[in-house]
Order: sequence, then C-alpha cells, then structure tokens
Amino acid sequence: MIAQALAVYKKEMRDMLRDRRMLIAAFSFALLGPAFMGFIAFLTKEDDPVEVKITAAVSYMEQAPGLVAFMEREGLVVSPYTGDKVGETLPEGADALVMLPSTYAEDLKSGNPVSVQVFTDESSRKGLERGRTIMGLVEGYNSYLTVHRMTARGIPTSLLTSVVPSRHDISEKHLAVQLLGDGLAMMFILATFVGGLSVAVDTLAGERERHSMQPLLAQPVTSMAVILGKLGMVSSFSIIGTVLMVTTTMTTMSFIPAEMLPLSIYIDASTITLLLMQLIPFAIFIAACQLFISIQVKSFKEGQSYISMFMFVPMFVAYLKIYGSAKLPPVANYFPVMTDMESISSLLFTGEFAATNFFISVAISVVGALALTWFTSRKLQSEVLLDAA
Repeated sequence: MIAQALAVYKKEMRDMLRDRRMLIAAFSFALLGPAFMGFIAFLTKEDDPVEVKITAAVSYMEQAPGLVAFMEREGLVVSPYTGDKVGETLPEGADALVMLPSTYAEDLKSGNPVSVQVFTDESSRKGLERGRTIMGLVEGYNSYLTVHRMTARGIPTSLLTSVVPSRHDISEKHLAVQLLGDGLAMMFILATFVGGLSVAVDTLAGERERHSMQPLLAQPVTSMAVILGKLGMVSSFSIIGTVLMVTTTMTTMSFIPAEMLPLSIYIDASTITLLLMQLIPFAIFIAACQLFISIQVKSFKEGQSYISMFMFVPMFVAYLKIYGSAKLPPVANYFPVMTDMESISSLLFTGEFAATNFFISVAISVVGALALTWFTSRKLQSEVLLDAA
C-alpha cells in the first residue's frame, strides 16, 4: 500500500505543480504577509531618531525665561510664536504650540494660577509622542515651581507626597506579550490553512466535477492508498507554505529595529526547530480536515466555499483567546488551535518551552489526522460517491 500511495502522491504533485494558479494561491500568503509587515515597519521607522530635535513654539516666550530654560535643558528647541490665536495647523516646524497668556509674568509673580494651553497634532505616531513629551515638560515645570515655592516658604516638600503608591504586575504574561504573541501565532496557524486550501479542493471535489475520479479508482490501488497519496500532496503544500511563513517572518522580524518592538522576540535555531516540530503535524492535521471536507461536496466551487468558511476557525479562536481568555475556563487552553497558540506564543516571546501545550498539540494533530484519513478513505469506497465521480 505504501508503494501505491507514493505513486498517487507523485501523480498528484506533478499535476498540481503544473498549475501556476495553485502555486500562487498556496504560497502568496506566506510570502506577501511577512513582506507587508516589514514594509509597514519600514514606513513607521524614524530616519534618524537620535539627531532629530523636538521643537516647541511658545507665545510670549520673553515673559517665561524659566519655562524656556527648563525646556531647553531637557533638549527641546524653543521658538517664538507671534500669533494671538491658534490656526488650523501648527506653526511650521513645530511639534506643539504652547500658548501663554499676555499676563503670564505678572500672574506668576502674584501667585495666581496661570492657564497654559498646549496644542498638538496627534494624527501621526510622531506627533502623538512628541506632543505628549512637550505636555509632560510643561507639567514637570509646574511641579518644579511648586516645590521651590514651598521650600522658600519653609513648607516641607514631603507634604506633596503623603501617599507613595507603587504598582506591581503579578500576571503570568504581560498584555503586550499576549497580544503580539497570539497575533503572530495566528498568522503561523493560518498559513497551515492557506497552503493546502486550493489543492485540497481540486484533488477530490475538482476530480469529481471533471469525472476523472473513476479512471484513478479503476487502477489497482486501494482507497486508503489514494487518500494517503492525496493527503501527502496536500500536506506538502501546507508544510511548505508554513515553513515559508516561519522563515520569512523570522527574517523580517530580525531586521526590524529593537526599539520599535515593545519586547524581545526569541529567534534562534532551537526556537524555530520546536516551532516547526509543532506546526508540521498540525499542518498534516489541517490537510486531513480539508480533504474530509472536499470529499463531502460535488463541485469545486462548493468545496471552495466550505473550505474557505473553515479558514474562519483559527481567526475566530484566535480573537476569542486574545479578547476573551479571562472568561474562558482553564481547560480551554488545551483545545485545538488554543493550545497551539499558547505554545507558539510562549516559545517566541518568553523563550519558555510549554511542554504540556506542545505535546497536547502534537497528540491532537496526530490522532485527528489518522481518524480523518480513515473516515475519508471509507467515504471514497461509497457506491454513491463512485456513481457521482
């Protein structure tokens, strides 16, 4: 039976490799997805973040030498603003506009509260960060003045800090780690679905529609050998697509500057090896699922519809895990796809090998692939299926 399955596998691979549309559909996601991630990272990267200065335009700055000196000491470039009101845009070259009242010096001298307005443009990441930096410096200058005024009047500055709170995170996994880890794990898992999608539909549903199933079954091969050969072909596409996704993503992530990522990613030989050891059995399991769906339908379009709907499973489970994990019972972390995401996320973002999730994932993949392959081969022996082929 092994020789028969290999013969079917070679025949199926030869047919699929001749179809350019199948190759594009199978591998475009694995190649273009990480490339898109790298392109977005390139667009959001600062050209020279070390030498770029933050600039603040200040009205009536001659009345606020202390504030100007405080800002310049922190590395800001301060420029005068001569207007009396704010326009629709910030002054040219300014990252924020600090509007002081015309009576700033007099009010400050008399001890009256001074209203200082800070206008920012937060339509971009750069404007958001720089605007908040300038706002923080204005608030810092306020604290600086308050401390000196209390000291001059003989009031202990400790009165400002009667309660000193401190925050401690006791969660097992930081939110940023969870979101990024689960998002990247979802992409890897989705690659196993996309790689074999088109070929799985064509190899059974497509052959039934073209009436080319009967000549194949007329050969001296068992139904199990036929399914094993077709499973090997679909699994090959799924595995190649997954390996491409992992390779291109890891390569892309290695070129992204470390300061652009809120945490470290573990990219080494052992991590990638464990990642592939988990994803390859899972890819075979997904290929068996797709073949099981493909044999239930009578046409290529019908099979494409059902298998495309099947692709929503990892996306639904991923978003359920990301946004609803707190409401799920602990046992849910060991369900299919859930346990895969947990293991992959742990490997990439904490460097820890989650052995329980890893082995449960591999066990589910192996048992699921064997069971679905058996059911699919039984279905292939059906007289109704043979008549419709």
